[in-house]
Order: sequence, then structure tokens, then C-alpha cells
Amino acid sequence: MKIKELERLVIKALEDCKSTRSDDFKLYAVVLYYKGVDVEANLFDFLKNAKKNKMPAFESVSRCRRHIQELRQDLKDTKTAIKREELQEEYVNYNLTGLGEKY
Repeated sequence: MKIKELERLVIKALEDCKSTRSDDFKLYAVVLYYKGVDVEANLFDFLKNAKKNKMPAFESVSRCRRHIQELRQDLKDTKTAIKREELQEEYVNYNLTGLGEKY
């Protein structure tokens, strides 16, 4: 899936359904629904047909959402943005320290 098409679908989802602004799983489901993917299929069939249905990667949808919300503050959920910002330092520290204690 081309990034511009994905961006268009993510913007549409964020505009149409406010709950997608704070929940990437809901956002992903709405994006797939817009693409015509049967999101109510059983998990095995859903994953088996992912490539055939040209479904975008979950991570790509999430990255696209973050980029859009940086540019379009009106599509951010303020409470969720604050929580994500608070967790950012924890993730930065994790990335700098590696695995930490013995795994």
C-alpha cells in the first residue's frame, strides 16, 4: 500500500471516528474496514489473507497516525497525547540501556 493512500485512510479514520485518536487497534480496524477487509473473520483467516488483501502493517498505520497528529493537532486526543509523552522518557531510557537486567 502506498504511503499517500495510507495517509488518506488514516486521516479519514481520525476525522470520522474520534475514538481512533486514542486507540491504534481501533484505528487499524477502521482503516482495514475502509479498505474493504473483513475485520470480523477468524484470526487465522485474517492473518492468512493479509498479503492477498494488501493490508498495511499495523506499525505503518501507527507511524502514519503519529506523523499526522504532529502536523494536525486537531486530530490528537489530548489526554492520550499527554500519557504518550509521559511514557516517552521510559522508552528512550530503554533504548539507551538495552535489555537491562539479565533476561
